[in-house]
Amino acid sequence: MMRQMIHTCLQNALPFHFVLTDSWFASEENFDFITSRGKHFMAALKSNRLVALSQEDWKKKRFVRVDELRFSAQGAVQGWLKGSAAWAMRRLWRA
Repeated sequence: MMRQMIHTCLQNALPFHFVLTDSWFASEENFDFITSRGKHFMAALKSNRLVALSQEDWKKKRFVRVDELRFSAQGAVQGWLKGSAAWAMRRLWRA
Protein backbone atom coordinates (compact mmCIF):
# COMPACT_ATOMS: atom_id res chain seq x y z
CA MET A 1 0.00 0.00 0.00
CA MET A 2 2.77 2.47 0.90
CA ARG A 3 4.69 1.68 -2.27
CA GLN A 4 1.56 2.17 -4.37
CA MET A 5 0.98 5.56 -2.75
CA ILE A 6 4.57 6.62 -3.50
CA HIS A 7 4.23 5.33 -7.06
CA THR A 8 1.03 7.37 -7.51
CA CYS A 9 2.72 10.50 -6.17
CA LEU A 10 5.58 10.03 -8.62
CA GLN A 11 3.21 9.39 -11.54
CA ASN A 12 1.33 12.59 -10.69
CA ALA A 13 4.60 14.55 -10.47
CA LEU A 14 3.93 15.53 -6.86
CA PRO A 15 7.12 17.29 -5.69
CA PHE A 16 8.61 15.69 -2.56
CA HIS A 17 12.03 14.71 -1.27
CA PHE A 18 11.27 12.62 1.84
CA VAL A 19 8.96 9.80 2.81
CA LEU A 20 8.08 9.72 6.52
CA THR A 21 6.97 6.35 7.93
CA ASP A 22 6.32 4.66 11.23
CA SER A 23 8.13 1.50 12.28
CA TRP A 24 5.57 -0.74 10.54
CA PHE A 25 7.02 0.31 7.14
CA ALA A 26 10.70 0.41 8.21
CA SER A 27 11.94 -2.54 6.16
CA GLU A 28 14.93 -3.03 3.87
CA GLU A 29 12.60 -3.57 0.92
CA ASN A 30 10.77 -0.29 1.53
CA PHE A 31 14.00 1.67 2.11
CA ASP A 32 15.42 0.25 -1.13
CA PHE A 33 12.18 1.09 -2.97
CA ILE A 34 12.26 4.70 -1.75
CA THR A 35 15.97 5.32 -2.40
CA SER A 36 15.85 3.65 -5.83
CA ARG A 37 13.43 6.40 -6.86
CA GLY A 38 15.80 9.16 -5.77
CA LYS A 39 13.95 9.94 -2.54
CA HIS A 40 15.00 9.96 1.09
CA PHE A 41 13.21 8.51 4.08
CA MET A 42 12.70 9.18 7.76
CA ALA A 43 11.37 6.21 9.69
CA ALA A 44 10.71 5.19 13.26
CA LEU A 45 12.65 2.05 14.13
CA LYS A 46 11.50 -0.75 16.37
CA SER A 47 13.47 -1.04 19.60
CA ASN A 48 14.99 -4.38 18.58
CA ARG A 49 16.38 -3.03 15.27
CA LEU A 50 20.15 -3.52 14.99
CA VAL A 51 22.60 -0.72 14.17
CA ALA A 52 26.37 -0.31 14.06
CA LEU A 53 27.87 2.88 15.47
CA SER A 54 30.69 3.10 12.92
CA GLN A 55 31.30 1.96 9.38
CA GLU A 56 34.01 -0.37 10.68
CA ASP A 57 31.52 -1.94 13.12
CA TRP A 58 29.04 -2.31 10.26
CA LYS A 59 31.64 -4.08 8.08
CA LYS A 60 32.59 -6.38 10.98
CA LYS A 61 28.91 -7.02 11.76
CA ARG A 62 29.08 -5.57 15.29
CA PHE A 63 25.57 -4.31 16.00
CA VAL A 64 23.62 -3.04 18.98
CA ARG A 65 19.90 -2.80 19.51
CA VAL A 66 18.29 0.61 19.06
CA ASP A 67 16.93 0.50 22.62
CA GLU A 68 20.50 0.15 23.94
CA LEU A 69 21.79 3.34 22.31
CA ARG A 70 22.95 6.24 24.46
CA PHE A 71 21.82 9.59 23.11
CA SER A 72 23.70 12.82 23.82
CA ALA A 73 22.02 16.05 24.86
CA GLN A 74 21.59 16.94 21.17
CA GLY A 75 19.56 13.77 20.80
CA ALA A 76 21.16 12.26 17.69
CA VAL A 77 23.66 9.52 16.89
CA GLN A 78 25.00 8.35 13.56
CA GLY A 79 24.38 4.70 12.81
CA TRP A 80 24.55 2.10 10.09
CA LEU A 81 21.47 -0.07 9.86
CA LYS A 82 21.93 -3.81 9.54
CA GLY A 83 21.09 -4.64 5.96
CA SER A 84 21.70 -3.05 2.59
CA ALA A 85 24.77 -0.83 2.19
CA ALA A 86 22.76 1.47 -0.07
CA TRP A 87 21.02 2.99 2.95
CA ALA A 88 23.46 2.08 5.67
CA MET A 89 24.45 5.52 6.95
CA ARG A 90 21.64 7.32 8.72
CA ARG A 91 21.14 9.63 11.64
CA LEU A 92 19.10 8.30 14.52
CA TRP A 93 17.13 10.47 16.94
CA ARG A 94 15.40 9.64 20.16
CA ALA A 95 11.75 10.55 19.84
